[in-house]
Amino acid sequence: MKNKLKALVLVLAMMTPIILTACGSNGSPPAANNNVNTTPEITTPAPTATVATATADTPIEVPEPVPERTIETIQFGGYDWRVLDEQEGRILILADEMIENRYYHSSYVEITWADCDLREYLNGEFYNNFDENEKMRIIQVTNQNLDNQWFGTAGGEATDDYIFLLSLEEIVKYFGDSGLLNNRPNEDTYWINDEYNSLRNIGESWHLRSPGSNSKYAADVDYDGQVDLIGGHEFGGVRPAMWITAE
Repeated sequence: MKNKLKALVLVLAMMTPIILTACGSNGSPPAANNNVNTTPEITTPAPTATVATATADTPIEVPEPVPERTIETIQFGGYDWRVLDEQEGRILILADEMIENRYYHSSYVEITWADCDLREYLNGEFYNNFDENEKMRIIQVTNQNLDNQWFGTAGGEATDDYIFLLSLEEIVKYFGDSGLLNNRPNEDTYWINDEYNSLRNIGESWHLRSPGSNSKYAADVDYDGQVDLIGGHEFGGVRPAMWITAE
């Protein structure tokens, strides 16, 4: 009997530390385990687009879209012509595409529109391709030939023309004026490259009558529609223009 009591006491003695550990030293329930991560799960909302807000100090600049234009074309003298302007019973027409390739002037010399070979050809041989009825509709006009605004190259004297090339000023007037001709951005800018390129583009370069960066060059429109104020002496496209009486 004593041996059984002794064994029971021994078992109870061995169990006491376990009970105390479970209940705490004062017999109270165990404290919460502070090492357990109880932070609630946070869901990050999807980022939203930032919308710029215009203020008096920081206005939003929205580029103006190129307005859609109705291009009117007519046939005259066996060619298709684009109507650029209409005034008091007469219309200004421009060849819808280049009609041929020619030099502005055959010799590499200082020259202006007044004395160049291309003007002589257009008002002579080309003009004479029209029949008498067509010639009666072609109006002789006096063209002003202004200096190149970016390089100061002299444009020469005014000319009386039946058929002519457009000038730099007429290009921006009839195809769209982004303001670059009158406001050259800097001295490293040599082309008018703007939102109106596509309206001037016919896939080929074509001559203008205005001078280029020196008196041996004429300005032109490049194959991609940019206006080249340096210009050149290259063999290039011819798009004649003329005023004719409206039918």
